[in-house]
Amino acid sequence: MYYADTCAYLVTTTSSLLDLNTRSKEPVQMTCFRPNLVVQSATPFDEDDWAFLKIGEVILRRLKPCERCIQTTINMNSGLRHPAGEPITTLKTYRVPKEPEKLAKLWKNKPTFGVNMAIESTGSLHTGDVVYVARISTHPWFRST
Repeated sequence: MYYADTCAYLVTTTSSLLDLNTRSKEPVQMTCFRPNLVVQSATPFDEDDWAFLKIGEVILRRLKPCERCIQTTINMNSGLRHPAGEPITTLKTYRVPKEPEKLAKLWKNKPTFGVNMAIESTGSLHTGDVVYVARISTHPWFRST
């Protein structure tokens, strides 16, 4: 199935999900975010600072943070929406951008989780491959220019 609405690839991290689940009254599975790639990372939301990833022969370039919509509140097995609006409800408490001003205004009700990426170089990748990261900068939120 194809769920992408703005970008071909959504990359998330295990530590970001763990962070979310420690804050939420009802933990969620990674599948509710429908990522293409999940990277094991020790730092929650480390992906906010990634410019490029190299996994196997593949190179991915970051396009933007992924703003989350109501689709994440729908259980993929039952088709029912979560009655409390999770995980969006919890994400809104700490993952809505406050800067830069233009982005904060545009996404005032859209929390972020994961990053949208594009392919720079094709090739093979496999579960368990080492992930190499090139970082962007030290911007407090999305660290992009």
